[in-house]
Amino acid sequence: MNNRGRILIADDEETFLQATADLLRREGFTVGTAADAPSALGAVRDGDYDLVISDLEMPGNEDLRLVRDLAIEAGGLPVIIITGFPSTESAIASIDLPVAAYLR
Repeated sequence: MNNRGRILIADDEETFLQATADLLRREGFTVGTAADAPSALGAVRDGDYDLVISDLEMPGNEDLRLVRDLAIEAGGLPVIIITGFPSTESAIASIDLPVAAYLR
């Protein structure tokens, strides 16, 4: 199967992380995983990702820290934020950042 792109998934919920990674791999994507924001930032520095899918509530991601750091480190890298805990504040904050989608 052809590689459809490289995606990094950052989430501290192991079941979601692995299930989503497996699903995307079956669809032909190369997928990396990280369990917290610092690990995700390191993976982006070391890799060549086309997209980051990030949990909102995970270690090291206070005040959308990961997305803010990615904007500096890898400007233009699209980020999809996923959360089980949406808030008006985080949705509004993501507007000024390279967030392609905010999913709840």
